[in-house]
Amino acid sequence: MTRPEPAAARTAARLRELGHDAVTMPLSAARHFPESISQVLSKPASGLVVTSAEALRAIGQTGDLVSIWKKLPIFAVGAATAQEAQALQFENVIAGNGDGALLAEIISSHAAGEALGAPLVYLAGTPRAQSLEQALREAAIPFEVCECYRMDAVQPSLDEQLRFLRGRRPDAVLHYSSESLRRFMELQAVVEAPQLALDIVPYCLSRVIAEKLPGELYVRAKIAPNPSEESLLSLLPPAGSRPQSGISPA
Repeated sequence: MTRPEPAAARTAARLRELGHDAVTMPLSAARHFPESISQVLSKPASGLVVTSAEALRAIGQTGDLVSIWKKLPIFAVGAATAQEAQALQFENVIAGNGDGALLAEIISSHAAGEALGAPLVYLAGTPRAQSLEQALREAAIPFEVCECYRMDAVQPSLDEQLRFLRGRRPDAVLHYSSESLRRFMELQAVVEAPQLALDIVPYCLSRVIAEKLPGELYVRAKIAPNPSEESLLSLLPPAGSRPQSGISPA
């Protein structure tokens, strides 16, 4: 797993329960900005939008300040993010299926049945995809972006890279975002010895992510039918079996 902690540890534990040998090499780490959330708390809002659990972790660092938001509808990109919102006691959680553009459609349908008296607040991170914001603009839905976290790059040493990629010789690597995939392909060990990457089957959370792979890796990729961890992990072979490369239906 190249995803950040604590998500990497949770996924690794789940994989081990399934009998797989799972190791983590996070290539990013979240930096939260709860003060940015505090600055928008005083403004009227008709609802919240979150596309990552990191936004909810930032909310959690504001203490009781966000209690005024707890009754607002909160639109979560997928089931896992929705569960995080429910854990923070948000009362009206509306979950999407893991895709930002489709989440915008859900928001648009909701807005059509209930006039928005104030903008939505999109609790976003950086870097991020623009599909959600673009879709909201096209639907003429008013929103304000609050950048409340940033994913900083984590650069393992060359020795660490080689230990993971050559010493452990993994069969598969899980890519949960285009950014983590890019960072993986830019690792010094991969740049200097491309065969290291070619020997590993890439498992991608979505086709959008897989399309960032070089052609020779794209044709070997496994792509989740739905952009969820459940869907992604369902593609893995039984424990003890080597994954077969090749584009999977999506």
